[in-house]
Amino acid sequence: MKKSILLILTLFSIFAVSAQGTDSLAVLADKGVVTAQFKLAMRYLEQDDFKQAVHWMERSANNGHAEAQNNMGVYYENGMVDGQRNFGKAFQLYTVSAEQGFVVAIYNLGLCYFNGRGTTADRTKGVSLLKKAADMDYPPAQYYTGVAYMNGFGVEKNMQTALAYLEKSAGNNNAMAINQLGVLCEFGNGVPLDKQKAYQYYKKVANDYYLAAYNLAQCYFNGTGVLQDYALALQWFERSATATYLPAIYNIGVFYDRGYGVTQDFTKAREYYQLAADKGYDLAQFNIASIYESGQGVEQDFDKARKYFEIASAQGFIRADYSIGNMYIEGRGVTKDYAKAIEYYTKAANGGHAGAQFNLGLMYKTGIGVAPDLEKAKHWLKLAAEQGDEEAIQELNNL
Repeated sequence: MKKSILLILTLFSIFAVSAQGTDSLAVLADKGVVTAQFKLAMRYLEQDDFKQAVHWMERSANNGHAEAQNNMGVYYENGMVDGQRNFGKAFQLYTVSAEQGFVVAIYNLGLCYFNGRGTTADRTKGVSLLKKAADMDYPPAQYYTGVAYMNGFGVEKNMQTALAYLEKSAGNNNAMAINQLGVLCEFGNGVPLDKQKAYQYYKKVANDYYLAAYNLAQCYFNGTGVLQDYALALQWFERSATATYLPAIYNIGVFYDRGYGVTQDFTKAREYYQLAADKGYDLAQFNIASIYESGQGVEQDFDKARKYFEIASAQGFIRADYSIGNMYIEGRGVTKDYAKAIEYYTKAANGGHAGAQFNLGLMYKTGIGVAPDLEKAKHWLKLAAEQGDEEAIQELNNL
């Protein structure tokens, strides 16, 4: 009983000190003490009172507090003040904060210029600011500077410089940089090919970064740098999916669809495909369409199949264009229409789909839905043949 009373008193003392601290800060903040205004804002953030936190953060920012200016920039950029993103206001706040040398604001201002948020895009200026923050030892800036040099964004491409910045960032425990070093090792880009080292990089930060979790899952699935293990692959896809990473959600569907390390379950597969499809992932949209087209685990429904093929097609997914072409040429769920088939086959063929190229070649050769044209037939059959399509090779030989 005494211990319980002591615990209550101890907690009360903590709360009393906290309240007294807030009251003291409030007095100073009301008198215009800038640091007190900022500290009071941070105190309200700790207490989950965002309205009061913004009030005092803004007062502090208006009085010239560099960190408060940056924080208000973040709030405006993410629509946390009034529910509307205000990139212009964010850019202004990052600018005044950066002028005072606040490293995070310099970094944020660099991203604004790089991505054209709140200002005209200027990658050269953006990278210059990112590099400035990187040289002030800010890990996220080191990562993005490395990425810029790796890809030649706003600067001349230089893998040696890219690696130097990525390694600095990784040395500061930046998960994005550690993951990126893993990618470079996995594919031998600018560094010696080393799949085991790639695996180790991914594993180091997989709990903290969804892309590393996804890459680690791929390692276990493919046996890259580690023994193949479907159970662990699924575990890390699920981890990545908690960040709503659509390729991870889709791949969980694939596991249940194909029965990789789990009991095959078409219903579960469709649920994961649907989740990714509804969020705009074209490959999942295509798979949902294929499920309805074939009736795998659902009642066959050509209307739904065409709907999802068309949604994927609108995103430039050429396999969907090819499938829609097939529906029109065969009259599955639609009135047979050779002109429409040619339209969709042409979209897919121009995107490099060998099957569509072959079908177009045959249609031009035989005059199905179009006037015969041997030159066009040769053109499309040759493109399909160059991709190894055996039927296309035979047709070319017979022309």
